[in-house]
Amino acid sequence: MLRLFFGLAAMLGGVGAALLLPTEWAANQERLLSQRRFVDNLESGATVSLAAAPSIRAQQQQMLACTDWQYNIQHAFYPAETQAKLAGICHDRASNILLRAPTHSAAWMVLAVSQWHLSDASAALESLAKAQDTGRHEGWMAVRRLDIALRIAFDDMIDPHLAQAALALAERELPVMTEDARMADRLVNSYLRAPWAREWFTDRLETLPAEAQRLFVQRLRRAS
Repeated sequence: MLRLFFGLAAMLGGVGAALLLPTEWAANQERLLSQRRFVDNLESGATVSLAAAPSIRAQQQQMLACTDWQYNIQHAFYPAETQAKLAGICHDRASNILLRAPTHSAAWMVLAVSQWHLSDASAALESLAKAQDTGRHEGWMAVRRLDIALRIAFDDMIDPHLAQAALALAERELPVMTEDARMADRLVNSYLRAPWAREWFTDRLETLPAEAQRLFVQRLRRAS
């Protein structure tokens, strides 16, 4: 009887793995594409959605790409229609992940940046706050959340009240970003990438403990 049970379990496991293999393979193919190639496929209609891969690794890779590809330098040169398509498929994929894992911080982060590009800044800030609450000390996400919050805050089209809310979310990231030298280096990179936010950085960094301020200045001098 026991042998029969284990045999059936192995058989069911094999069937399950076979059913999941196509989506994992599709997600891996997405990962191998450059941003330019992926966007080309999106514009041509060859890509209409992101693979519904069940593995955490594949989902994290999708969320990382969806975040970075929506605010890096290449994104700024895409037509508005292409930006909306990219935001749409990333929004849908993040929403799908959150249905199964409502505390998936990276998915909340992707939802935030996608909602911003879909002209829903209020929802974007709510999602960004949830991303902070569910992944407070995840450094790789903290730097991206900071950048997204500042992009929203300094968007000329944003309501002033929403801009202030975005700055409050950005400020919440600063203690995390000054915990150690590695994180401080990432904060310096954000500072250098955002000359339009330098005054805000200076004002808010001065509210941090002296040790955190010294660490930031030290890493800034090293990067200069």
